[in-house]
Amino acid sequence: MPTPAQKLKRAEQARINGAKSHGPVTPEGLDKARTASLQHGLYANEDTLKSTIDPARFEELRAEYHALWQPSNRYIADKVNDLASARWQLDRLTAIRRDYVADVYLDLRSVTDAEFHVSARGHIMERIEARIRRFNVEMSRLERDILRLKKHFNSEGASHNSLKTNETVPQTPPERRDTRSFPAETVQPAEAPVALQPVFDPPKAPDTAPRT
Repeated sequence: MPTPAQKLKRAEQARINGAKSHGPVTPEGLDKARTASLQHGLYANEDTLKSTIDPARFEELRAEYHALWQPSNRYIADKVNDLASARWQLDRLTAIRRDYVADVYLDLRSVTDAEFHVSARGHIMERIEARIRRFNVEMSRLERDILRLKKHFNSEGASHNSLKTNETVPQTPPERRDTRSFPAETVQPAEAPVALQPVFDPPKAPDTAPRT
């Protein structure tokens, strides 16, 4: 068992040796160090995704989206670019899932067993599925935004105050006027009041019969 003095000596030597190292200096070493902790690439940055992205094919996809949506200004064009990027990443994740399930199938030789294997709780495929759902939702939102913006900018006299995300500007309904015609009412003359005759009871004759 090392003594405290030996531990201090080893720690001091480790600090001396560590000060001599400045890390990788070659481009290959720097790239390897930058991606050393990369496990699945789901959250990879632009540098680590260059090997899976074909710039020419992406520009072709973006050009097709612009030709389809025909943005009239830079604001809508940015939304179309975001939509093309989301579509590209969704296709990439779908391809990753397909290739991974194919590799699992080659090992298990059963489609059912392969699906059960990749559907296990905590499996990396669970993250891929979650991101696929997120990009589907994101694409639907971008499509709604582009349609709303095109309608807004194409309308005459559009006010910028009415441009609100995911909000509908309430429209004041016009005043409704009743234009229906009704026949004129005929006023009947009031009947003359009937005079009431006073009713009097005749006086009673005095009772003169003898009493027994």
